[in-house]
Amino acid sequence: MTSEELSKISDDELYNLRSIFIQLFDKWFKNNNRQKVGDLKKNIFLDQYRLLLKEMNKKKLTHGVQSIDRALFRKNVYGLNVSSLGDIVKVPDYISIGGGFVKSPKDADDLDLIVREDERNRDEGLELKLSRLMQKQIKKKCHFVYNETGAHSTYIPLFDLVLRSKNKINRVEVKEDYSKSEEIEKGIKEYYEGLDEWKQDFIYDFAEMAKNLKGKTILDLGCGTGRVMEALINSDYYNYQVDGIDNNDIALGICKKKGLAVKKLDLEEGELPHTDNFFCNVIGLHILEHLKEPSKIIKEAIRVASNKVIFISPLLKRLDPTHKQEFIKIDDFKALFDKNAEIKMVDHGDNTAIAIIKVAKFKKADNLKPFGTFIPPKPTMAGITESFSVDEIWPWCEKRLLES
Repeated sequence: MTSEELSKISDDELYNLRSIFIQLFDKWFKNNNRQKVGDLKKNIFLDQYRLLLKEMNKKKLTHGVQSIDRALFRKNVYGLNVSSLGDIVKVPDYISIGGGFVKSPKDADDLDLIVREDERNRDEGLELKLSRLMQKQIKKKCHFVYNETGAHSTYIPLFDLVLRSKNKINRVEVKEDYSKSEEIEKGIKEYYEGLDEWKQDFIYDFAEMAKNLKGKTILDLGCGTGRVMEALINSDYYNYQVDGIDNNDIALGICKKKGLAVKKLDLEEGELPHTDNFFCNVIGLHILEHLKEPSKIIKEAIRVASNKVIFISPLLKRLDPTHKQEFIKIDDFKALFDKNAEIKMVDHGDNTAIAIIKVAKFKKADNLKPFGTFIPPKPTMAGITESFSVDEIWPWCEKRLLES
């Protein structure tokens, strides 16, 4: 179709032709990254449409703005067609499967995923996503191996590291505080709302904690959206009074909508705004792994509790990007506490460990102080009321012995 051919078409035919262009564009190219449908290329399609609009404008034919018009405008203004740039493979075979699974899938205990990357650039968020993807198809635990040169033996490629072009030109206005953008806020909100879900393994953790409580008042450290607080307050058997502490505004907002008593505090600071022995119990379910220095808050929890302090944490590598440390074995978890803590595995839990500190017991022992200190008297001699040191007495004894 040329400009000369278009000039010979009637106004009605031009409108009809434009309608066909709009329908075809919406069907094949709208809201996707396609560059070609059959033999039809998007770039050439838009160029043909531009000729049609030029003829309509020449004849002063009015028309509205459709998706195809916006696509053509972006292409004309910037001289770019970003969707036609295609994809660029930055690192081929970036993620692959190696190890025993390649040779014998049924006999392999786990799945070795090889990442062509320096281990210092480890991305825990990526590992978590990959683990979930792979476990949907292969019910094996994923083990990540980082090597910049890739696999050294037979492997199965899974992913290339690709630069993918956008499907259209957009101008993105950067806000002053990009970290507070709506999309990020939405993601954080969805994360915390997901914490309200009661999975079977967490139910076992909760039950193990609840059966060790003593007394009605409880402080929940790292309360999140308040699922533990709600469960304790709504207990049919106990009239618990529960306060919560967390550092996330979204989580605290969800708690307040539920009518829960919560305060904002960064547990990394390690100082609780309560007097000694203020609560009967202080609990923390799945929080110590989120702290750089858990020892600070453990010490504070013991200070403000009068009966018990209870912490539960997961063991093994969980590939959770919010974790600041991992307790691989129960001994790693145990190392956080002194001899006063009872450490054991949670019954039926998903490799979780519990620490129970009976603070009432050792606080009572600390309060039992002696009335005074017994100081033995200095040695005395018959007929002498004054006491002397050995050095003072010995010359006298030696003289008497010689005389006898």
